[in-house]
Amino acid sequence: MDAFEIAQLMADQDPKNPLRMRYGTVKEMSANGSVSIVPDGQAVSIPAVKCCNPSVGSRVVLLINGTEWLAVSVIGGDGQPEKLPDVLFDNPSQPMAGGITLSASAAIYDHLDLWCKDDEGHLVGPFTAKNGMVTMIQSSTRNPSSGMYVKSKAVLVKGTYINTYCTSEGYWTGIWSSNGLNQIGDYLAIIKVLGCK
Repeated sequence: MDAFEIAQLMADQDPKNPLRMRYGTVKEMSANGSVSIVPDGQAVSIPAVKCCNPSVGSRVVLLINGTEWLAVSVIGGDGQPEKLPDVLFDNPSQPMAGGITLSASAAIYDHLDLWCKDDEGHLVGPFTAKNGMVTMIQSSTRNPSSGMYVKSKAVLVKGTYINTYCTSEGYWTGIWSSNGLNQIGDYLAIIKVLGCK
């Protein structure tokens, strides 16, 4: 039901038997289209007629007409509630060198969001990564005396492990500076990883 239809129901009601309005949370949905809702302030769920498109966990507006409960509107709009990403790793004091172990495999996620910090404490990210792929993480800074420099590290995501990417040429990590003072080293750490489906 849209707002106009709800307003019509409320305006055209019988004064001897007025509609009551409540709020609740959808507990379960059956295949036949009925819903089970726990009204606010109650511990027990009640059956309701579905007049909107909620999903389990949705907050709904309920109209009560005698003994009939109507779920007329999803608070925040119809559709699926937003799925928050899973936290797979969270360590703000992670050292610059070394790999990290995730709590679940990257293979089951569409992508990962990598949040990082550099050796000066600057937070950077998110960087999008996928299982089996190399991702470049970096931070850039301008120093009046030494020019601009970029701290960069290539990382490989492999299942439950993320580490600095290494080839026959060595590890891909270091500082590249506009004044030519380039050096290899670990200047970035991954401090948080979110798994997104």
